[in-house]
Amino acid sequence: AADVPRLPDEVSHGPRNRSAVALTFHGQGDPTLVGRLLDEITAGGARVTVLAVGTWLSAYPALGRRIVNAGHELGNHTLHHGDINRMPAHQIHAEIAGCAQVLRTVTGSIGRWFRPSRTQHASAAVRATATRV
Repeated sequence: AADVPRLPDEVSHGPRNRSAVALTFHGQGDPTLVGRLLDEITAGGARVTVLAVGTWLSAYPALGRRIVNAGHELGNHTLHHGDINRMPAHQIHAEIAGCAQVLRTVTGSIGRWFRPSRTQHASAAVRATATRV
């Protein structure tokens, strides 16, 4: 929609004119530990963004729904968490689109955020694919 601001291609920091912090988490690991972490986050009144690995989210869809239902954001961190900058274009697409499909199945949305796996910065090919999915 025309009234929705476009997200930047890459975020390395937030506004520098105010004190704020964005809490993001790698969405993968022991579901019991993740549940306890979510309990602590809720008790502290924080909101977080969890960038989920698609295979993990597919294995634990109730955790994905819990994250979203608690008011947190859930985003895309690729399907298998491989070294995305070293993948050929077709595999880049499969990794991003595959995780997006899991997100849509679990929550009804692909989320707003994408974090490339195993790299601090996405290659041009990864950024271009992420904006098309």
